[in-house]
Amino acid sequence: MSATPLSERQLAVHLGKFLEYAEKRRDERVFGFHVIRPWSGPNQIDVNGTAIDVTQCGSNLAVREALAERTDDDPPLALLTSCRDDDLEDDIRARLAKRRLQRFDDWDAVLHQFRAVRPDPRLTRYPWIAELLVESAPRDGYPAVPSGVLDLDRVIGFLLRDRLGFEDARPDLRTVIHWTLDTAALVRFGAEREELREALPGWIADSAGATGRRLIDCALAGHGTDALAIGLVLDALLAAQADPATPIEAGDVERAFVRLEPFVGGRPFASAEAEPWARAAIDLLRAGERIDPQRQREVLARADALLDTVHAPTAAVASDFLPSGLDQRAERLADAIRAAVETTGAAQLAAVDAATARFTQHDRIKSTARPIRATMARRLLHWLAARVESKVSAAFADSVRDYEMQGGFVDCARAAVVRGDTFAPLAKAYDDLLARVLVVREEENRRFAEQLAAWTKAGSTSDRTMPAESVLDRIVAPIAERAHVLLVVLDGMSQAVFRELMEDIEAAGWVGYRPEASGDEGTVGPLPPVIAALPTVTSVARTSLLRGALSQGSSGDEKAGFAAYPALLAASTKKYAPKLLHEGDIGRANALPDKIRRELEGERRVFGVVVNAIDDHLSKGDQIDVDWNLRTIHPLADLLEAARVRKRVVILTADHGHLPDRDTMLVRHDGSDARYRPATSPPGEGEVLLEGPRVVAGEGRVVAAWSERLRYGKQQAGYHGGASPQEVVVPITVIAPAGTPISGWVEVPFERPTWWETESLAQARRAAAAATAAKPTKKSVPYEPPKPKGSLPFKTATEVTDQSADEATPPWIVALLASETYIAQRQSAARVMRSDEPILRLLVALDQSGGTATRKSVSKALAIPDVRLAGFLEAARRVLNLDGYAVLELDDESDRVTLHRDLLLTQFGIEIEM
Repeated sequence: MSATPLSERQLAVHLGKFLEYAEKRRDERVFGFHVIRPWSGPNQIDVNGTAIDVTQCGSNLAVREALAERTDDDPPLALLTSCRDDDLEDDIRARLAKRRLQRFDDWDAVLHQFRAVRPDPRLTRYPWIAELLVESAPRDGYPAVPSGVLDLDRVIGFLLRDRLGFEDARPDLRTVIHWTLDTAALVRFGAEREELREALPGWIADSAGATGRRLIDCALAGHGTDALAIGLVLDALLAAQADPATPIEAGDVERAFVRLEPFVGGRPFASAEAEPWARAAIDLLRAGERIDPQRQREVLARADALLDTVHAPTAAVASDFLPSGLDQRAERLADAIRAAVETTGAAQLAAVDAATARFTQHDRIKSTARPIRATMARRLLHWLAARVESKVSAAFADSVRDYEMQGGFVDCARAAVVRGDTFAPLAKAYDDLLARVLVVREEENRRFAEQLAAWTKAGSTSDRTMPAESVLDRIVAPIAERAHVLLVVLDGMSQAVFRELMEDIEAAGWVGYRPEASGDEGTVGPLPPVIAALPTVTSVARTSLLRGALSQGSSGDEKAGFAAYPALLAASTKKYAPKLLHEGDIGRANALPDKIRRELEGERRVFGVVVNAIDDHLSKGDQIDVDWNLRTIHPLADLLEAARVRKRVVILTADHGHLPDRDTMLVRHDGSDARYRPATSPPGEGEVLLEGPRVVAGEGRVVAAWSERLRYGKQQAGYHGGASPQEVVVPITVIAPAGTPISGWVEVPFERPTWWETESLAQARRAAAAATAAKPTKKSVPYEPPKPKGSLPFKTATEVTDQSADEATPPWIVALLASETYIAQRQSAARVMRSDEPILRLLVALDQSGGTATRKSVSKALAIPDVRLAGFLEAARRVLNLDGYAVLELDDESDRVTLHRDLLLTQFGIEIEM
């Protein structure tokens, strides 16, 4: 026992045991203790709610005087004296509890606190622990030891957690590093008694290994607050050592490890210590919620400073976290882009790919727009390389298709890259890239405008393009004959915005549909690109689209024309005529009004909605960049959700596109603020003369700008009215939730050019294709071509039963599939159910499960992805549910599929003994 002063807590712990004794012997109220440690505490302390007086006496006489002053009404007394028991006279000892002086036995007090019988023999290696445990004892005591033995692990765990501030009783490396971030805990550790500080490395090594010991060595060396930063430095050095592309010599890395030794106890690093330290530091940093953001920034800055200290700053490029490494990666990406802009060869593109991958994986920018801008820049360079190999067509339809499938993606990428970067060299490289792309795009714009002028003048006829005024006839009405339709017109949506938006829509679970090729069932046919009415201003383009005829008008004209359009009326019922909504009808709130939502979810066959979010944005200033998605275009997300509820097919299109403002030049013309003007003078540089029946304004003749550099009115966020493909080629798509049956239409993936695909996406697709190819092929039910009488193939009952020997078909299913009623049902639903095989598998699966099965088991039995099961079951209902009777049901709440077999057999007139 050391001669350090006796603390109030230590005395209270010792007295706690004697208080329990005093409760049984109420006449013994004086507790005498032989102690040599000085007492400087108060004259009275609280022990488990009981007030106890404290006095320290240095002699026999002093003890007698202290006792003489006591009365029966006084609180119990703790009498501390350096006298021995033999020094006290008998009458004094007679007044003490247990008739003698007690000694402070720390282990006895500790065992009492833990309600333990005996200590673990291993605790004898640490004689000073008992005093620490007494000093650290909680007010209400330690948790009781169930076994009665106070084991070493329990004691160490308590000291680590409750005295030193560790989160766990057996801390791993991450926990130890997190502990070092608590400056107060490190200060307390530094002030601890020497025995505890010497024992801690060994204790930590038991749970955190040799690296844990090095971390405590780091704290003992006075660099505990640098533990996380050191881990990041180790990560950078190890990554640089493993990557030959890192611009640092192997010898420099080795010397950096040596220079780091003073920070971690002065001993050389072993890889078995450095690698776990680095991994734990990275794991802890990735779990960012455990570290205050300001502290994170301080740690990252300190790690950069340490790399400078060990003379290895260039190793930071190998780190996914260090700020200096991000700048180094940005500089390498800038160099690669500049080289590729000058010479777009295979080697240059490979360098860009590698630099882009390295830059975009840096943790500091993952939640920013910088990775997508770098990815878009990479795509533009690959497009430029592919453009060199492409052939130029003189046909207008080819140029339109080229812009739809190439140029629109290019402009989408440009819209991201034009926002630049916070790192000046990379921003400059982006500018150089955009300048080169602009040269190519301007040449394409010029050629497109010339072809547009010729096509318009010649009468605007082509089977491979679709004038906007024919969209109602060729797309909306035919689909409305098959399904409920929602036509969404995003006013001013360009192909660039459309491509950006479709990424979000696809992620929300919508898939594209294309018409079947004529005379070739199941083969995808073309969906011709749409050409806006001219000039490309709202009063012409939108009115012509929604009235189904070339015209110029207002929103009132659009509503009247849409509601009265013959083909739409023919697809509708008298009670629910076609209806068109404008922004004023749906409001500007973030959510659809309930009235509109209920109507969209109702029985009206054809709905049209005009959303002005994009066109409205164009008329404003250019200081706000907008990401076009379901969150920024109100109320598109709610419209799509209402369509999903009603199982509407959505046709998404626009009236015209637009050009964003990018350093445009003002060319003044009287009476013009859009990108067209009266044909009162010949076209100038960047302009083209448009004339013909599709030119609605200017008595059939206008001059329109095709160059991106021109504007005729005040500066704003974007413009339209001109003759560039950005303004003229209107996006259109037909979408529905995956698995939705649309007669005459085929589900297809959204198309993207090959250069658009990122390497990670390409790898994922290659892996998926390989996995699919590796799967064993399932044995299918035999299938024969149709006899001349039927329009579609059907199996006979004999053919249905010709299956694998281990799959016996129940007789009632054989009879059902051979019945005339079933054959007629299958023929009427042939567009959505092209074969008997899926129905057969469904019926067998449900029969084997007693008529009801979980959605998951049905999906597995049919080998149909779960996301498409609902669509398949809807098609199966069209075959099996006669006269509205629900013989086949999918209960969304219980997630089970049920077949009412008796009702099915009755409806189909099947009589068979079961």
